[in-house]
Amino acid sequence: MEAREQVHGAETALQKQIRLHQELLECLEKERQALVAGQEEAILSLAAEKSGILAQLHRLAEAGETEASPEGDRARLQGLRRRVAQAHSRNHLLIAASLALIQQFLGQFQPPGAGTYQPSGQVAGTTGAVLFERQA
Repeated sequence: MEAREQVHGAETALQKQIRLHQELLECLEKERQALVAGQEEAILSLAAEKSGILAQLHRLAEAGETEASPEGDRARLQGLRRRVAQAHSRNHLLIAASLALIQQFLGQFQPPGAGTYQPSGQVAGTTGAVLFERQA
């Protein structure tokens, strides 16, 4: 009887991991949609939801499994882990591209640098796009 309880407990832990990975995958898809739509409040809410799911997964990982689990469930979990990693990478790329665009836009409002002196004594112009140029 004790061995059955251990196997059942391990299957339950694996099933929880599968469920949590499915929830995380759904959360990452919602996050992608919110990123594309520029919904800041939804993005922040989903970040908190992801954090909660990840905390639960961490607790399950620390508890560990006591017995072997069905191979089909293990394969399903591995597939879900790959899909979660791909979705996370996709969202990371969306965020990085958005930040680069924002930085480029904000860079247009930066005052030009002092420049450097050329051998002729003239100040060389600065590189980069600026909206306003100072004139001496």
